[in-house]
Amino acid sequence: MLVGFIAGAVVGFGIGIASSIVYSGQTGQDLREVYKDVRRNVESVDLDQFGQEVRANVAQTQADVQTNVAQVQAQVEEKVAQVRGKGGDNGTTTSEATAEAAGL
Repeated sequence: MLVGFIAGAVVGFGIGIASSIVYSGQTGQDLREVYKDVRRNVESVDLDQFGQEVRANVAQTQADVQTNVAQVQAQVEEKVAQVRGKGGDNGTTTSEATAEAAGL
């Protein structure tokens, strides 16, 4: 997700530069003036705020991944328990209830 965010930011920045070049060509403005405006806009971006947003996105992604891993682990453990419980019929494994009933 972070890679997609960074890629999106880079693509957006590139589109902004390309559109400013096209705009300057259509309006007849000097490209240096347009570049100064674009640079002023880029410099006005608060890097601390940007960093905080990135950290928040990374933390949210980590939390989502941990939640998903916990869900998958629970599903796997449930399936393993089901398989172990059913395995007593063919003699390969016995469930705890079967073992207790047999006195094992």
